[in-house]
Amino acid sequence: MKNYLYATMKKYKNITISKRNSCLAIVIGSCIAFLSGLVSKKIYVECNWEHRQDSLANADNAPFLPCPILLAGKEAPRSKYTCMLFNCSNSNLYSMHLKKEEPDDSSDEKEVCIPVNAGPGYKTCSIDTCSTDDEYDPKNKERTDNSASNDPKANGGAKEYPPFGQHLMVDIKNVDGTFLNSSKRLAEALVDVVNETKLTLLSYHCHKMIPMGVSCVGILLQSHISVHAWPEFGVIALDLYTCGPGELVPIVSVIEKLFAIPEIPLYEGEVIERPRVIWTHKLRGFRSSYESNYLAKDLGSHILERDFDLKVKIASTETESQRIDLFDFIEANRRDILSHEQSLSNDGSYPALHPEFFRCQQSLFLNGTLRSTREGVEAFYEAFVQPGMFAHPAPKKVLIIGGGEAAILREVLKHNTVESVTMVDNNKALVKFAMDYLPCLNVCSDLIGSADWCGDDNRTVIIYKDPIAWFDDHFHDTNEMDDLLDVVVIDTL
Repeated sequence: MKNYLYATMKKYKNITISKRNSCLAIVIGSCIAFLSGLVSKKIYVECNWEHRQDSLANADNAPFLPCPILLAGKEAPRSKYTCMLFNCSNSNLYSMHLKKEEPDDSSDEKEVCIPVNAGPGYKTCSIDTCSTDDEYDPKNKERTDNSASNDPKANGGAKEYPPFGQHLMVDIKNVDGTFLNSSKRLAEALVDVVNETKLTLLSYHCHKMIPMGVSCVGILLQSHISVHAWPEFGVIALDLYTCGPGELVPIVSVIEKLFAIPEIPLYEGEVIERPRVIWTHKLRGFRSSYESNYLAKDLGSHILERDFDLKVKIASTETESQRIDLFDFIEANRRDILSHEQSLSNDGSYPALHPEFFRCQQSLFLNGTLRSTREGVEAFYEAFVQPGMFAHPAPKKVLIIGGGEAAILREVLKHNTVESVTMVDNNKALVKFAMDYLPCLNVCSDLIGSADWCGDDNRTVIIYKDPIAWFDDHFHDTNEMDDLLDVVVIDTL
């Protein structure tokens, strides 16, 4: 075999190739390789992106994602949807749209996908649901739509969306990683949140990153909503902005219910931290006046716009003339949230034995203005009432003008010389609210001979009328007041 190879090589060893033929062979080979690569790339890009475009245009190709729901009483808004698809090789894209009924063949309302010269691997999709006659005229500033806002009281009439709104940002940790890595479950939660807020979801799409992670963005008629998940860290961030009149703060509890999914223990006895939720709310945009919006007052600057380890709305109520809000919160530099949670248990620890040192701070707001706080409330009302009470040698008949929380009433009833107390306040809602949610201000069970609630004390009479008008009717002659009253405490003017 070796001799045969040697003989063959010896036979052709004198063959020569000209320099011209060598260059020609290199050029031809290079051209063939280049053309082959170019054709292969074109075939791959077109096939890949046509498949992605078909998935986007036909919602039935992604049946596991929930469709945006048009709530009762609303009409599908006229809009034009345009998107640019990029070559995202490390993610899967799913998209859903709020669609009206299928148009007739003669109608111009069709979904059209038009390739453009934006580079390899790019396509744009346009869905036009409005005719040229209905285009917005910039000279006409009265731009309205016939969809209901996120105000539950809205009746579906024409609503104007001004250039300002509310921005709610929510971050949650210790969330189940399987939930965070599921496009379907996140999309379902996103659609449910939008429905709870009575908003209109025009479309949304989700990117599932490879190997893990999901980002979903929804376009609302009123603005947008987005969700970004980090399954490996158990963290999710949600961002909701709307220019509708409905409030977003009540939606925090809905978001917590839908997205704060606890982690699943890997083994029996594993200690799992419950999900933690932090959130902020901010008014945005160019408003003509902030004074009339209660969210722009102390409630916004003291509570809603600040980051707290714990921030919970305990209760709120609204009448024709007043709004009442009560919040619990924990500041990181003043309280330890873990110690607070331990104080609620019965494990025999120091926080559990002395919960009064680890309770939340609490603030009461009337029409957005700070009314009272839990910390320091004893010193405040004692200083407010007791100097006047002790100035009288034996106060028996006391009049309180205002004092809806009944905290002043409690301070007055501490004196065993008092025989009768009349509290006049036209804010019956505040009195009822304080009785239900602020027992630290008005409980008299620790006073000998009194009742559980200070308003039920036998010495107490509460009159729900305008305090100033009532006072003027009963004490028009100031000389009579000296004979009928010993002390007058004025809490309102």
